[in-house]
Amino acid sequence: MNKFFTLFSTLAAVLVLSGCASTDETLLPSEISVDELQIRKDAATDPEGKFSKASSYIMRQNISDSGIFGGTSNKIIELKYKRPDKIKCTVMEDGKAISGYIINGNSAWSIDYSANKVVPIPPQHMVMIKTLTKLNTPATRYKDVFKNVEIFRCKTSDGEFFKLHCSNNQKNSFEIYINASTYLTSRMKTSFRLPSGTLNTDSRMKSYTLYEGIRIPDESVSVTGDEEQTQKVIFYKLDVPVDDNEFNPPVL
Repeated sequence: MNKFFTLFSTLAAVLVLSGCASTDETLLPSEISVDELQIRKDAATDPEGKFSKASSYIMRQNISDSGIFGGTSNKIIELKYKRPDKIKCTVMEDGKAISGYIINGNSAWSIDYSANKVVPIPPQHMVMIKTLTKLNTPATRYKDVFKNVEIFRCKTSDGEFFKLHCSNNQKNSFEIYINASTYLTSRMKTSFRLPSGTLNTDSRMKSYTLYEGIRIPDESVSVTGDEEQTQKVIFYKLDVPVDDNEFNPPVL
């Protein structure tokens, strides 16, 4: 898998503050609306409203990669967010930054620290990045992110879920599974068509923990192609001072 796919499959997995492991789905009409589901989900994940009011946050995760042909690697990913639209993601290995990206409004850069390269992210990739970023921006609603949101009641051998089918165009789609009892996200499937191919990621949330009064998935597993990642949260803090200069492209 090329570096772009690896980086942004990681992004897809990391940017989910939200499993439904079976494919034997039965879809039925939902008895509640998307707006009502959003209200219940917000109450489950952000009961004190701290995340919706946050001006910034920092999250660090331990990422373990493994391929179907063997071999593993362990990395740390640090994600910094500052309201309204600044994101910095840094991938570290053995204490050194190796790659990452920065989003600052309508501009974004991919960074390869090992090769001392900073490259503007092309417009065709910005749709994916901005969609994933908006999903984890405080106070954002599904209808703020997607033009089309359909809701179903989903029954499987693993339990019952609300399934959201979300899209902005015919090329890109999200399927989000929310537990019908806890209103916590159990699974998210994303599909993006890019000039270099289609990026499909399937992320499953294994457990949730309260950090700073927010219930977030502290362990999740995502699969992209023949690669599997396990993400474990090791640090999370709201309203941390972050200098605006951190969201400018570095001089390497």
